Amino acid sequence: MEKRILLGAIAALAVMLGFEALVTISGHPLDLPVDTGWGHVPVVGLGVTLLAMALGGWIAREGFRLPAVLLAAAIAACVAVSLQLSAALSPGPAVFGLAEILRYNALATGLSLLAAWLGASLGQWAAAKWSPMRLPGRSAGA
Repeated sequence: MEKRILLGAIAALAVMLGFEALVTISGHPLDLPVDTGWGHVPVVGLGVTLLAMALGGWIAREGFRLPAVLLAAAIAACVAVSLQLSAALSPGPAVFGLAEILRYNALATGLSLLAAWLGASLGQWAAAKWSPMRLPGRSAGA
């Protein structure tokens, strides 16, 4: 993996974890899901995902779309497994299983993957648009 892509993924993950830490520290529900009729969607979380992946795409410069989508998918899988484990460890019978969790979060997960791809695309576009121009006949190190 190219170093810029890895740095972009680390930066994107840091932004997303920073947001979650802010939510935890503040004690306020900053990312309440909105019921759309098709499912619940965490609008603020989607915005954070878009901005985080845009930063990652800007750092990576190119080739960040697939890693951004894979990172968002890994985070969604971690959330689903965490919810399943917390339900399994709670006293009493489990109210819902992993299939129900995945079905309940399907719209939010799909939109999160789309936000990751769009954010990475936006970041890569911004990096290409505002990168210093290279003069013809000169190497990048000259």
